[in-house]
Amino acid sequence: MAEVPQIPEDQKSEPKILTEVNYRPGQKNKVAFFSSLETLPIKHAFSWGKESGNMSPDFSGEEGEGAVVARIKDFLEASEMEYRNDANTAGIFEGSHLQMQEIVFEDLKDQPETRFESNFMFTRDPRVLLSIRPGDCNASILYAKDRMGRDLVGIIHSSAQSANAGLPRYAIEYLIQEEDVDISTIKIGITPGISRKHYSINQESDAIKNQTIDRVIVERNWKQHIDQHDPSQGDEQRRHVDILGATIMQYVEAGVSPENIEAIDVDTWEASARGESFSREHSNEIGKPQGRYMVAVQLKNKIAEMPVLKALAKAA
Repeated sequence: MAEVPQIPEDQKSEPKILTEVNYRPGQKNKVAFFSSLETLPIKHAFSWGKESGNMSPDFSGEEGEGAVVARIKDFLEASEMEYRNDANTAGIFEGSHLQMQEIVFEDLKDQPETRFESNFMFTRDPRVLLSIRPGDCNASILYAKDRMGRDLVGIIHSSAQSANAGLPRYAIEYLIQEEDVDISTIKIGITPGISRKHYSINQESDAIKNQTIDRVIVERNWKQHIDQHDPSQGDEQRRHVDILGATIMQYVEAGVSPENIEAIDVDTWEASARGESFSREHSNEIGKPQGRYMVAVQLKNKIAEMPVLKALAKAA
């Protein structure tokens, strides 16, 4: 395991925590972004706001799949991306591993998108678009550079399951140990997710139940971000969890500089109640039709971005 340098207390920085989203110019209440990622060689966005609309064809309902696909195209185009070569992950947590996967162009079997189950997916190929449609989980857009100077971009899915298993920490350690990433280059933007107020787990809940992974709440992966356990209540005790707080904690423990983390501390449950976005938990509670917002990121094609080539493309 890579040694994480110790930072003196008086030199420690803090992550940037926002309580509202930033919208792209001309896209208010539709297309949001992270200001801290704007200078990086990536394109990124997440749909948000009262005009953003459902981004999941699976929940298209009466409006039809075609209308949703058209909305996805408009959303991506607002951030100079196209709806093609899309590696879309469902972030399903099952099996005996943490489902970390590098996506290469040859993995894309269907157009405009190929479905995956990875909880951490990344790519070095600018032809590949990465996306996720969270139900209530935080999604992290990650950028890094390896020691060969190659850019890398990824999405980390922070559910109660993956946070409980330590996925945010393991994802960073994997990049450092297996992909030779320079940890000082890692920058992360974390999208909204459900708050501690509206989500809880217990020792017997589906949130941590898996036949191949220990069926326990892993206290070290939560620390202060979970309600204290009352032994008198047994395994049935509901314990509220702060998934965003645990995710940030694990990133920092793995060595990511806090100042390189920007997070949106907005509750998807309450945003759904206001009509600003979607929440699986809120929809289930009130019987509201399901919907999903969308997160997308792609490396810029540095050659195509050269001024002369861009001018030629426009002239053509």
